[in-house]
Amino acid sequence: ALAAELGPAAETSAKAAEEDGGVGEELDAVDRGDAPWVAAVGAPPWRDADPFWSVQGAPDRGADVLHYYRHAADQDDAQALLALGHLHFHGSRGVAQDLKAAASYFLRAAEAGDDPAALGWAGVVLAEGLGVERDEDAARAWLKAGERRGDAVAMDGLGLLHLRSATTAAERDVAAGYFRRSSEKGYMDALYHLGLAHLGWDGEASSEASAVDGFADALATPATATAAPARGTNPA
Repeated sequence: ALAAELGPAAETSAKAAEEDGGVGEELDAVDRGDAPWVAAVGAPPWRDADPFWSVQGAPDRGADVLHYYRHAADQDDAQALLALGHLHFHGSRGVAQDLKAAASYFLRAAEAGDDPAALGWAGVVLAEGLGVERDEDAARAWLKAGERRGDAVAMDGLGLLHLRSATTAAERDVAAGYFRRSSEKGYMDALYHLGLAHLGWDGEASSEASAVDGFADALATPATATAAPARGTNPA
């Protein structure tokens, strides 16, 4: 059912990423057992009180867990694929950042169809060209599938695609609606994008820095306020 919903563009992009992802060759400090078992600043939240790194409260078991996830990923386990995608995307927990591997894991997880979050992340890497060739048609298919299943990342991704193609105020309002729905589900990137959109951002990464500068300028500029008339005077 998911394949019929997505169409051929998304299926082709997933196969291409899997063939070119280089997954399975990323042995690093974790495998050598000398990685620091501390979450990097800005690492994504992990479900169920950080199950990835905690094995019965023993953080030094992280390498064993990573090997287990790699084995599960070889069996196309969607949760393992998604977790490995996050580790490689963010470059955390002793795993080196590798966007190509991350994109491959996300797209394989999305193909499994078990987790709406995988659909959203598959759409994000395709929409932004992160580790895979940029393909907005395929991205839109994955993002819509994730949005229909209530995924906040997918909603934010759709907001970005709408913002990039918007030519009218009404179309920008549609993008803002996606950002707002996503942020209400707790995805703070969407709240950030909503703020930039209100300052005229076009949704492209190349113009984000200037939009952020505008955001900072807006915060630094005191709001113009009309002084209240003195008590007993006629404001007219």
